[in-house]
Amino acid sequence: MRCSVASPCSPACSSFTAASAAVCRCTRILGRIYVISCLVIGTAGIYMAVYSFGGWITHLGFGTLGVLLLLTTLAGYLAIRRHDVERHRDWMIRSYALIFAAVTLRIELPLLIASFGDFTPAYLVVSWLCWVPNAIVGEALVRRIRRRESSGAYAAATASAPRLSEA
Repeated sequence: MRCSVASPCSPACSSFTAASAAVCRCTRILGRIYVISCLVIGTAGIYMAVYSFGGWITHLGFGTLGVLLLLTTLAGYLAIRRHDVERHRDWMIRSYALIFAAVTLRIELPLLIASFGDFTPAYLVVSWLCWVPNAIVGEALVRRIRRRESSGAYAAATASAPRLSEA
C-alpha cells in the first residue's frame, strides 16, 4: 500500500520518509477508529430509529440513514482492503457526508421548530432533511472529483506529489 501526500509543501517534505511513514500509520489508525465508530453509530441508529418519535416517517428516515452509513462505510473499508484508493475515497466521502447528519440535525431542528412553530412537524421533516442534502452534496463532490481526474488535470497536478512507501 502506498500513501500519497499532496500539499504545497510536499516537495520540501519528500525527504522526510520517517515523518511520512508516521502520517501513513496515523491515517490507518484513524481510519480504523472511524470505521469502528461508524459501525457502532450505524447499528445504534437503526435500533433507535424503531423507537424514534414521530411514527413511521421518522423511523424510515433515521433507519435509512443508519443502513446507508453502514453500507457506505463498509464499501469504503472493502475498497481500501483491495487497494482501490480512488473508490475508497469516494465511499468515505459519502460515509462522512452521512455521519455529518448529526451536526446538520442540530443546526436545522431549531430553525425548523421556529419555522413550523411546533416540534412535531419539524422533527418529521428533519429526520430526512438532516441527511438527504448531505448525501447529495457528498455525491456531487465525488462526481466532481471524478470529472477532474478523468480530464487529466488531476493527474497532472498529482503526478509531482511524492509517493510515500508503507512503513
